[in-house]
Amino acid sequence: MYKLTSDLFREAAERFAVIEPGLLTHWPSKCKCPEPGIRFECQTCPYYKKLGQLVQQQIDPVGELGLATIRPVKHADPYTDQVKQQCIAMYQLGYSVNEIQELNGIPLRRTLRNWLRTSGLPGRSADFSEKEKQICIQLYLDGWTPREIEDQTDVSADTITDLVHAEGIARETRYPEAVKQQSLELYKEGKTAAQVAEITGVHPVTIYSWIAEAGLGGKQKRYSKATIDKCLRLYREGKSPKEISALTKVKAGTIRYWITKAGLIKVEDGDQVKVVTLLPPDPSQPVTRQSYERRPVGYWENFDNLKRELIALNEIRGQIGVMPTAQELQQMKRCDLQKAVSEFHGGYAAVAEKLGLIYGKKTYGYWLEFSNLEHELVAFIEHHGTPGVMPTKEEIQAVEPSLSWAIGQHGGFLQVAQRLNLKLSYSRKPRGYWRNLDNMKREILEVVEQLGQIEKTMPTHEELTRIGRKDLINAIASNGGWASVGKRIGLPYVRNYPNPNDY
Repeated sequence: MYKLTSDLFREAAERFAVIEPGLLTHWPSKCKCPEPGIRFECQTCPYYKKLGQLVQQQIDPVGELGLATIRPVKHADPYTDQVKQQCIAMYQLGYSVNEIQELNGIPLRRTLRNWLRTSGLPGRSADFSEKEKQICIQLYLDGWTPREIEDQTDVSADTITDLVHAEGIARETRYPEAVKQQSLELYKEGKTAAQVAEITGVHPVTIYSWIAEAGLGGKQKRYSKATIDKCLRLYREGKSPKEISALTKVKAGTIRYWITKAGLIKVEDGDQVKVVTLLPPDPSQPVTRQSYERRPVGYWENFDNLKRELIALNEIRGQIGVMPTAQELQQMKRCDLQKAVSEFHGGYAAVAEKLGLIYGKKTYGYWLEFSNLEHELVAFIEHHGTPGVMPTKEEIQAVEPSLSWAIGQHGGFLQVAQRLNLKLSYSRKPRGYWRNLDNMKREILEVVEQLGQIEKTMPTHEELTRIGRKDLINAIASNGGWASVGKRIGLPYVRNYPNPNDY
């Protein structure tokens, strides 16, 4: 060995010997080794590796010397009980999950957390500040998964899951759009939700939520071909699904389904709007590139044409303000749009930015910008609400929980409505108003008159939802429910079918 090398080793050993005694008093170790570094077992001991790291931090506090990294031991999978118990003991001594993972060479953090959880050890969510928790919630609302957030912030995925459930913003399990559409089609064919769940493997609760979202809840109705043709004819004449629903008493969601199935789409032709068929109306026919109307040469290179087609497509699929993904366009057999976006206009993110559409994961801090909130809220109102009217918290929460949370971050629904010059869907009542039975009776009787009931009965949850009386729904619920309030004000409560909302 060269003298220079031996001198370096000797110098390092001397510095180690000087620093080590002062650290031993603060060294968290369950092994209680009397002579650290002397025994053979010290080579694989995670506690001794931690001691080595502490010494290195004393020698090189700012990391300028480039000291060697102390590598963890490589374990075979499955891990031995000794390794598991060692990790559990370190956690009990106060080591963080990151430290235990690094010192013991456990590559998957969820494996380590599973050991701790099954051992009955409590989590340490309280160790994180309120600011850190809010950052995690923000990232979750921006589309990040708990595991992605864990990698970014070191807050455990389990803690993040608990946080979002406590905030009421947890996302449902995401199924491919094709599975959702298949489930709805089976339901429209007459199968029950339970039968659809058995066929598709989707949980029945999710099936029920899709049915309600599509406006197909309640007892299924059978519509004649004449009714379907009439609705499609009205759509071709320029009426919207909501207008057709008012004329025919068919739910707008059902009408949208018929429009999509028929492959109808509105396109501008000069000053006129025409309805054309992009897909063959017979689903048994194979869909090819030529199944939609061919465009002239150079058509897709014009961005205005792409914009018009995307807006029309969003109207059909019920996703106003959202950029379709490549997978969604593939499922809808719109290879022409796929090619136009990718080859002529810079890709999906670039097109979404030009059109002001939402695409993919939102960047960190997205909801902190009021302009983003305004854009999202306007798009929500256009598709789900009434122009000029602020949606209620319940309406937004049911469709877009992240938007509801963002409104709260900007002062709440009343303040946001005032900033955007939106009217509230109902007049605000003074504190204690709904506790007065006379006030409630008067409001309910006005609704009964509005609904045009011949035999006066308690309005149902669905009827109050349809006319936008969320305030009255909450008041009835907080005063004992429909049957109780009806009895107290002298109105019978009649249910056409069991509804868990009318408790």
